[in-house]
Amino acid sequence: MLSAKVFNTTFYVERQLADRLLSWLRLTYIPEAMSSGMITDVMLMRLSEPPDPSAEAFALHLRTHDSDSAKEWINNIGQSLIGHLAAEVGQERLLHFTTPMEEIEI
Repeated sequence: MLSAKVFNTTFYVERQLADRLLSWLRLTYIPEAMSSGMITDVMLMRLSEPPDPSAEAFALHLRTHDSDSAKEWINNIGQSLIGHLAAEVGQERLLHFTTPMEEIEI
C-alpha cells in the first residue's frame, strides 16, 4: 500500500464567479498549500459536466505524505482560507466539500 494521502476539495460556484475562484485558487490557496510544507503535489481540474448548468465546478487534489498533514490542512488552514473566500463572495454563492482519500496500488 502506498503511504501518500490525497484529498479532493470540490468547489461549486455561480458561473459569474468562476474566474474569481480560479484566480483565488491560483494566487492564494495553492501557494499557501505548497508553502505550508504539508502538501507535496497539487492538481486542479474543471468538471466538464457540472450538475447545475448555471454553475462551474472545480476539483482540487492535494497530496500529502501522511494522514496527520492531511488532517491538519483540511481542518485548520484549508478551512480557514475557504472560510475567508466564502465570506467575501457570500456563503450562498460558494459550495465546497472535501473528501480525504488514500492512494492504493493498482
